[in-house]
Amino acid sequence: MNIINELKKRDLEEPDLIKLIEKYLKAKRGIVITLPKPNTPVILLLSGGLDSTVVWAYLMDVFKLQVYPVFLRRGQKRVRFEEESVDYFSNYNKRKYPKYWHEPKKMDAYIPPMEIRFPITKYSHIRVNRSSQMRGIPVYSNMLISYAVQYAYFLQITRDLKIRTVFASFMLSDGTVMKDETLTAIRAVNLTVCSLTNDYHWQIISLPLEKNLGFFKDKDYFIKWGHENGIPLEKTRSCLKWDKDHCGNCLSCFVRKKSFLKAGVPDPTFYLTEKVSFKSKIKKKFVTLIK
Repeated sequence: MNIINELKKRDLEEPDLIKLIEKYLKAKRGIVITLPKPNTPVILLLSGGLDSTVVWAYLMDVFKLQVYPVFLRRGQKRVRFEEESVDYFSNYNKRKYPKYWHEPKKMDAYIPPMEIRFPITKYSHIRVNRSSQMRGIPVYSNMLISYAVQYAYFLQITRDLKIRTVFASFMLSDGTVMKDETLTAIRAVNLTVCSLTNDYHWQIISLPLEKNLGFFKDKDYFIKWGHENGIPLEKTRSCLKWDKDHCGNCLSCFVRKKSFLKAGVPDPTFYLTEKVSFKSKIKKKFVTLIK
């Protein structure tokens, strides 16, 4: 795959800006991005969702990195179920990867602030200028990464642990509708962090998008890897609603189902739409029998 050509095809990417930032980063530190050596401590933004959960395991299993996850209670109504997923996989990874596991740091960090939240989230699905871009939450990825950077400084001050790499898990399909989840956004945030801290050792990496590390992949790749490595993917949380089970109708559920199908992996997720469908079938069969 010619990734540069692929980037040019993607409406929300800016290949010229990526090239400009990469050139500047390379001039400042000799590299654009490099994979940390095994046993290096890194931070991972963790949501309890399918993407970040599999990336968490991938960083420990394949790259042998010491992963310090950060889970943000952002004010989302579904936070309880996301946090349950984080807790489940924290215990799971502690048993499976004891050498590289570290307890997730949970923090209250409302994005956007509760005082102004509702109008922003209510209209986050609105398309921008009739394009494929959804408005989303403005500068969302920048705010997430800022909290991760602050956590790194906290660890440096309190534990004498220096971390300069932050991993996110934005996928290729995310960057087709959300501008701040593109490779362009990741490079821009990386430059911002370096400039504002006056420290050009910082690396902000969304692993699925990181062409310089041999990636540029979507959810199906990580679903397949997770399935092959025995990760209980049904325990991850993707749904945007606030029911215990996945609704099966929201955008995140739709993408989840489509990605399992593309990966060629049976989807173990229980969706409420399937429950309704099953009840309908039973009712129809019962009506047929009594006729």
